[in-house]
Amino acid sequence: MVGEVGMAQVPERPDSMMPVIDMAGIIKNDSLVNALNTRLDTLSRRTTNQIVVVTVNDLGKLEANQFATQLGKKWGIGDKKSNNGLIILVKPRNDKGGGAVFIEPGPGLEGALPDVKCRYIIDSLMVPHFKDGDYASGIDEAVNYIEPIVIEEYEQAQAAATTSR
Repeated sequence: MVGEVGMAQVPERPDSMMPVIDMAGIIKNDSLVNALNTRLDTLSRRTTNQIVVVTVNDLGKLEANQFATQLGKKWGIGDKKSNNGLIILVKPRNDKGGGAVFIEPGPGLEGALPDVKCRYIIDSLMVPHFKDGDYASGIDEAVNYIEPIVIEEYEQAQAAATTSR
């Protein structure tokens, strides 16, 4: 029953699914959004690893980690077989409560991006920009840090699959 309540609070998957979905309207740099969409789309096609940045104004009654998990399930982020999706969730501080940031890697990326590394990205790379109201730079730094890790994880998996044949 709890899962059903959580799923009801998560928005429906957009018809035209781009890697950056700014429902909160906080990323004021359109050229950065376009560049991130292109980079992350290319990354997904090249590696099957899917990174999605989602901003929302409200988490409902869920914690950020619960919201991100439910979002990943409901939207089908990442390859089903590999469970290699990653969600960067940002909820700005507003009249619906305090701000929240969470990075949710699917099981296929948890080894490369464990909780401690995700916490570092949030605390050291994202939040300092967010405190200045610069969500675009914080998100860009997070993607810049995560992208090579995700590529390396894919290349290592490919190498292991090749040598095990």
